[in-house]
Amino acid sequence: MSNLNNLKINLVEKWKNFKKKFNHEMLIESLDQFEKQCVDQFIITYSSFEDYHVRNSPPPRSRVIKAWLMIVIALLIEIIFVILAYTDDPKLFELFGVPLIVIGRRREIIIILLLSLTMVMYIKTIILILERKKNLEIINIISSIKKEWRGELIRKNALMLTVLFKLTRKFIYPLCVYSCILFFSLLYLKFSLDPDNYVSNQFPYTYVVGFFFYMYSAWVFYNITYCGVIIYLFSTIYIILRFIQVRDRIAKSKSNLMILYCLRDHNQICCINQRNNRLLSPSMFMIYFVLSIIFDILIYTVINMKNFALRILFTFFSIIVSFLLFLMSIFSAYLSTSAHAPYKRLNTYIITRSLTYSNKFNILNLIERLGGPDIATYCGDLFPINMFTFYLLVANVLKNFLIILDLFSVKSNKI
Repeated sequence: MSNLNNLKINLVEKWKNFKKKFNHEMLIESLDQFEKQCVDQFIITYSSFEDYHVRNSPPPRSRVIKAWLMIVIALLIEIIFVILAYTDDPKLFELFGVPLIVIGRRREIIIILLLSLTMVMYIKTIILILERKKNLEIINIISSIKKEWRGELIRKNALMLTVLFKLTRKFIYPLCVYSCILFFSLLYLKFSLDPDNYVSNQFPYTYVVGFFFYMYSAWVFYNITYCGVIIYLFSTIYIILRFIQVRDRIAKSKSNLMILYCLRDHNQICCINQRNNRLLSPSMFMIYFVLSIIFDILIYTVINMKNFALRILFTFFSIIVSFLLFLMSIFSAYLSTSAHAPYKRLNTYIITRSLTYSNKFNILNLIERLGGPDIATYCGDLFPINMFTFYLLVANVLKNFLIILDLFSVKSNKI
């Protein structure tokens, strides 16, 4: 019994030390690192988040050119991938320096790369457009967190927000980059050791140029993916925590003034969510319709891949894509749930409390708002992401897999 008590005491002490380590100061440090990452990788064209808030100050022209040049290069690569996916000609693979001749399912891999590059560069384009119009809400959120780091919300949830940065940076991000580098390196090594893999009799020197070109493209791709995942998850979790804070205050409130304060706070959070939807809405559209298809094609490729090492690698990619698909969708669905959480409490409050006419109208206004259209992340301008649409996403993933299975099997039979 004494050993069990000692064990509990040790676990409690370790947990306290862990929480002290991942405190609000480390959160601010992680936010600074993320800002540096966005600036260094030209996710934004301003030199810092502070320059973004300065009025009538355009970003440096050299940074704007470099940021848009990345998108132009990505469009050229997409054109190459479209040609390769349509023709499936080994000579064109050598011409463009793409070492996928030895892989049996190269058409499917090219389609995966094409869809992934299209999705990421589309989101980067939206970020640059919103930044130019000064409508990039994530910068405002990060700036407000840095100013209000002493607040109750940041101190209570610093652990979760900091762990989000650390896990993304130290687990998902490096593994994706290193596995991609390993994948291309193994392919080039196999080509250099086995001359029978060449379509022509001599070594295609386009592979040398293609190696560095596609490695750089992969590095840019994963940097944009990392920053995009952080922007999506961090802004969504921040808004969820703000809604939960309002829900708890309404549940504990004993005065009418506190209720009115909560109403104003809830309206402010809804405005933040609306501005944040300018980026998250097109991003969710790509996640809902494109990333789910990428996941289905990855599963199909894993099932039909004959090479054992490549099957393990693509299984790892499938796990990462499914994890991101599930995580982004479930947080977006929970945002809608947390936003509408005070609905029942406010209905009880307006019946049991004596209120002035103006206060009653304010509460009724919020009740009607909570009972109306969903306060959520929208998938484009089509529908909100809530628990029902999350279940539909799971069903669509299964349905699309059957369609892809039938589609690719027909093409393989024709070939």
